[in-house]
Amino acid sequence: SIPTPSRADISGAAHARPDGGSSSKKSGKGRRFTIKGRQYAVLQLIGKGGSSEVYRVMGADFQIYALKIINMQPSDFRQHVANYRTEIN
Repeated sequence: SIPTPSRADISGAAHARPDGGSSSKKSGKGRRFTIKGRQYAVLQLIGKGGSSEVYRVMGADFQIYALKIINMQPSDFRQHVANYRTEIN
């Protein structure tokens, strides 16, 4: 079972930044993301849609999580956050 991050972690996910490093374009494997100072290593791409990608990641605590990265333009930010909050609740 994949642990559910806290609500604060999820709201901070809008500010996820990919860290440098090599990665496989298909799987994302080898990529790392930092969210609110916590690092996550991508294990595999789970799925992707029109505006997002979902990865299986491992945190520094060695727990496995699902991380959804949403691709958006700055002008769409508030609307996207409002739309995706329904997925969190």
